[in-house]
Amino acid sequence: MSTVNKGDFFEEKSFKLIEDAINSQQLGIIPAQCTIYKKKKYYSKDRESDIIFDLAIEVWPPGAQRYTLLCIIECKSYSNHKVPVSDVEEFHDKIKQVAGVHVKGIFITDNTFQDGAFRYAKSKGIMLIEAGDDNSYDIKLHKINRSSNIYNGYNSIKELKDEQNFDAPLILGINSTAFSWNVTLENFFTNLFKNKPFKSSKENNQVQGLLRLSNESIEKITTDILTSFDPGILIYHDKISLSKFIIYLNQKYSLKTDFNQDLGFDSNGNKIIGFYNNASKSIFIDHSIQLTERFSFVLAHELGHFFLHSKLTLDQEVYDNFKDSEYNLILGKHELVNAKHWIEWQANQFAASLLMQKNSISVRLIMYQINHGIRNKGTIYYDNQQVNREDFF
Repeated sequence: MSTVNKGDFFEEKSFKLIEDAINSQQLGIIPAQCTIYKKKKYYSKDRESDIIFDLAIEVWPPGAQRYTLLCIIECKSYSNHKVPVSDVEEFHDKIKQVAGVHVKGIFITDNTFQDGAFRYAKSKGIMLIEAGDDNSYDIKLHKINRSSNIYNGYNSIKELKDEQNFDAPLILGINSTAFSWNVTLENFFTNLFKNKPFKSSKENNQVQGLLRLSNESIEKITTDILTSFDPGILIYHDKISLSKFIIYLNQKYSLKTDFNQDLGFDSNGNKIIGFYNNASKSIFIDHSIQLTERFSFVLAHELGHFFLHSKLTLDQEVYDNFKDSEYNLILGKHELVNAKHWIEWQANQFAASLLMQKNSISVRLIMYQINHGIRNKGTIYYDNQQVNREDFF
C-alpha cells in the first residue's frame, strides 16, 4: 500500500469510528446538530485562502448562522518514524489561523510521538492519540492546558467539572457552553478509546482477551469487591483484614492460597516472590516475605491477576520475552506498550485500589491536616512556594 493510500485508509478508519459514535449519541449531543467532515476547508485570513483539515466536527445549535463549536482532527500515518514536533507545531498554527477559542485540536497517529511533540502538545492543550493496527487506541495526552483561555485556569477536566458542576448531560441549544463542550469532548474521546481489547499484529496469536482498563474502571471493580466483602470498610474507611478476606475469597470463589513455599528463581535469576496459577486457581507467595511489609501488596497484586486476567489466553514464553515498561519523563508515567505492561500495571493498580481506597485516603489526609493545622484540606501541594513546602514537610 502506498504512503498516500495508507494515509487515506487511516483517515477513513478514524472518520468511521467517530461518525458511529456521534450517531449513537456517545458524544452527548444531538446528531442532527453535529456534523463530521473529511477534508473540510476553512478560510485563513493570514493566507487569504483555505486550509484543508483531515477531519472536523462542527456543532450547530438550532437557528445558528454558523457553527459555534469546532473540533479539528489531524491524522498522520507514519510507518518508519515518530511524529516530529514540527508536525504538531504546524497543526496548532493552522488551527489558530481559522478558529477562535471555541476549538479543540486532536492529533491521531498510527505510530508514536517524539518527546518534543509531547511537550509542545501539552503546552497547547492538544490531545494526542496513538492508534494500533487493529482498532486499538491509546490516549497519550489529554490533560487541559492550564493557561488556555477556554478553561479559565482550571488544571484538569475533573477540577473544572467539580467546580462548575458539569455532570449534567450536554444538550446543545439548551445549556451549551465552551466549558461543557470541551469537557464532554475530552470525556468522549477518553471513553471511546479506552477499555478496548488489547492486541497488536505481533501478539494476535499469543495474547487474547486483555482489556485496556482505566484506573477508574479498576477502582470501580475493587469498590464492588470490598462492598460485597464488608461494606463497613468503605463506610467507616477501615483497613481491610487480609486474613478474613482470604477466607472470604476461598468461600466465594474457591480461590486457594499458599504462603509457605520457597518459590525459587525465574529464568533470569530473579527471586520469585509471588504468582497466580490460573489452572489450579491458586495464589502462591514466597515464605520469605510473609511477615514483611511487602506481603500485603504482593498478595493484592496477585489478586489483581485473579480478578482481571483469569480469562486471558496467554503464551507464557512470549510474555516472558516482553520488555518491562520504561518511564516517560514527559508523560510522568510508565509507557504501556505491550501486553505485559498492561497486565502488570493493572495488577499494581488493582492492589493500590484494594488496599488504599481513594476516599479512605482522602478522609485520613483531611483528618491529619486538621489535627496539624495544615491549609488546603484534602490536597497536597509540593512546589517551590515556602508555605507549601512547610505544609509538606
